[in-house]
Amino acid sequence: MGWERDYQALPDGCYLLERAKVDPDFGQHLCFIRMFFQRHGQPLLPNPDEALIDFCQAVRSLIELYPGIEKRYYTLDRYFDMVHYLISAWKRGDRNADPNDMGTKAICGTTELPKHLIGTQGFSIRYSTSDDVQEIALTLASLTQDDLRLRYDHVRMEKFCYKFWADRADDATWSQIYEYFEGLRGFYLNAAEHNEGVIALQD
Repeated sequence: MGWERDYQALPDGCYLLERAKVDPDFGQHLCFIRMFFQRHGQPLLPNPDEALIDFCQAVRSLIELYPGIEKRYYTLDRYFDMVHYLISAWKRGDRNADPNDMGTKAICGTTELPKHLIGTQGFSIRYSTSDDVQEIALTLASLTQDDLRLRYDHVRMEKFCYKFWADRADDATWSQIYEYFEGLRGFYLNAAEHNEGVIALQD
């Protein structure tokens, strides 16, 4: 079992998010939001209880009110730490840098949600508001491939990055990491265009 990071656009103040913050029975389903969107709000379990029925209805309402929101999703899979390294000075070991810099916000989200909102492996779910998403999108849009290529350091990345091995890294590794970065940038730009916030989940 490994760790991954996933991102889903959600509007600020939407019923689903606000109820999840205060209702643990309802909120326990938030970590599976992608699967609910894929199933267009159909229950994942037989004989759903009232909280699950309400959660599914909230998902269906979001799909109706925000067309295409079910597609505004992205996963960095197990490359999250490698992309984090490329876009965050703090992650690269600069202890003069802000530990909550824009690169870190892009990967981890900006605000921790209530303690009962956790992923399947116990990591806290975090949320970036639509204003945060606008800032993150602008920051990622400003980074060029050349910028990131200069930061691609096999030896240091093995020290700082999850599931990165210097002796296995080659041009194809770089290309794949950069492709994941491009996907993340495109995701944030899309969420920003729709004026939506983003939940960040680590599982």
